[in-house]
Amino acid sequence: MYSKSVVLIAIVLAASGVTAGISTIAMIGNGHNDPTDLMPAFSSYSELSRFLDGASSNNNPLYGREVTGGMPDTNQQQASLGSPDYSRTNVQVSGVDEADTVKTDGEYVYIASSDCVTIVKAYPGDNLSAASIITYGILAAEANATIEHASDSQFGMTVSGLYLLPGRLAVIATAYYWTNYYGGGEYYALGSKAEASTFAYGGYTTDRTMIFVFDINDIGNPSMLGSFSVSGYPVTSRMQDGTVYSISQQYIQKRDDGRYDIPKAQNGSDGGDLPAEDIHYDPETNDPGYFMNIMALDISKLKAKSISIVEGWSSTIYMSTESLYLTFAKWPETPVMIMPDVQSRTLSQAKPLPTTSIYRIDVNGTHMRVAAKGDIRGVLADQFSMDEKDGYLRVAAYNGDWADRRNVVYVLDSNLTVIGSIKDIAVNETIQSSRFVGDKLYLVTFRQVDPLFVIDLSVPTAPKILGELTIPGFSTYLHPVDDGHILGIGTENGTLKVSLFDVSDSTEPKEDAKYVFSGYAYSSSQYEHKAVLFNAETGLLVIPASGYSYGDGNYTSGFYAFDVSASAGAITMRGVITHSNNSYWADCSRALYIGEYLYTISDSIIMANELSDLSAVDSMVYHEGTRYYGPYYGVVESDVVSG
Repeated sequence: MYSKSVVLIAIVLAASGVTAGISTIAMIGNGHNDPTDLMPAFSSYSELSRFLDGASSNNNPLYGREVTGGMPDTNQQQASLGSPDYSRTNVQVSGVDEADTVKTDGEYVYIASSDCVTIVKAYPGDNLSAASIITYGILAAEANATIEHASDSQFGMTVSGLYLLPGRLAVIATAYYWTNYYGGGEYYALGSKAEASTFAYGGYTTDRTMIFVFDINDIGNPSMLGSFSVSGYPVTSRMQDGTVYSISQQYIQKRDDGRYDIPKAQNGSDGGDLPAEDIHYDPETNDPGYFMNIMALDISKLKAKSISIVEGWSSTIYMSTESLYLTFAKWPETPVMIMPDVQSRTLSQAKPLPTTSIYRIDVNGTHMRVAAKGDIRGVLADQFSMDEKDGYLRVAAYNGDWADRRNVVYVLDSNLTVIGSIKDIAVNETIQSSRFVGDKLYLVTFRQVDPLFVIDLSVPTAPKILGELTIPGFSTYLHPVDDGHILGIGTENGTLKVSLFDVSDSTEPKEDAKYVFSGYAYSSSQYEHKAVLFNAETGLLVIPASGYSYGDGNYTSGFYAFDVSASAGAITMRGVITHSNNSYWADCSRALYIGEYLYTISDSIIMANELSDLSAVDSMVYHEGTRYYGPYYGVVESDVVSG
């Protein structure tokens, strides 16, 4: 029996050229992993090679090139009995965690820098101190000891995110192995600079997505329980019921010996090339330039399973409690004519448009199989463009080109068949943000003004627009407050803006309140939802922001705290926690609370303030130094913690 957890993989196919792709790339393989699998798998390396050789004949410049070498949580969680309330990562779907650079368990704060992980004793907030640090050296030593790589390769690593479970910490990182080309005159060498005469140019790079699992029961001495890796750089990941689903992209490359680089998966030093039977493909794909590698890792059991899918470029990824959707935007190869009168022109089947095919993969722990397939026309903007409710998949997409853009909403049934749609929404405007809340979709488009659409999805076969609000600027992120109010974070007159929308009357939405920053300001919360801290019960909103005052020329960066009152229809500035001024620039990233304290984290500093009045309590430098790596930079190391 399969669990209700489902992985859906959306693969974007071109609306034009598909026939040619099918004739060139014949269907091969028999789905060896599972006879009920709808996506075939290869039976041997020779089948895989023939498939890729056929694809490379379609004039794909990236392919076969020769190389050498729902209603969200309120961000509040109760720890053990007697422990204080604390916030957690602002995720799209309750019950589906997302990797983030900052996590907390209500006592400690875990902070991922680019080259290490610092564990800070945070509660109570009047005595911040470093409990321990997982250094770059610890992670790099494990990677170099377990990953297969060329002996003359150079190495670098970046920590990208964390997952936290009781007693365990999962660290997601990217390991880079590269070999420079050096040359001078007619002489070229591959390897160390001493072998060449003058300069380095480019390099052959191999990426690995790694997950390190640590036992943190002894918080002062985290011990590594194991490491897991798969080829490619990490795109994103999700965690549900203790299983992490990590998605990576790997360029398909053909080496000097004529063989393709095959995805590799390892548990420590065990493993190697994925078996052909674990590499799937879409027979209709005519531009397969990448391996999409999915690693499912059970954090508690320390067991992992990886599969790979030959496809195009990966874009939007979304996971509900039922499904994980991976999309691959594929644009038509045929150039699109820009018509002089785009307002009167209507789209036709003769005009090439992007098309998205959707595959559903059932998941039972670490076991995965493709179980359904469907198609829509259009491209998705981001993960908030998709939502699953009561077995229906709802999608907001756009198609057409920049001169003739059409927005559309689809509803698909459990077989991924389109059963309802609304077409030609806000013609020639672009989707800036969307949020599904229950049976409603709130959609923001923009060209010169900011329309907010309220769309009813209660009848899946007949979605309809209920109301529309037009105001200056636009919102790039929407966040539910309660059943009748939505927060919007975006832009107005070239600066940062926070809006409170009243949508209690779906036919007449209105902007109850707004806060527009003076001068020029921007925030990572405009494009990164995990930078938003919001508690619907207390109305606390905290976002990082950087601003420039035109009057005195001062530049500051820090965290802005607001009180949001849906009943009063008001947004009130509570205060600002400054992390930098003109003499120092800080990359402000996350805010969280534990009990009565508000914690704000920038690239090197963590601060604790009273939640009641934002008065300063304590601060510490948790990280100093920067690590650069790559074929052009070399490596500079520094891991310093003070407190």
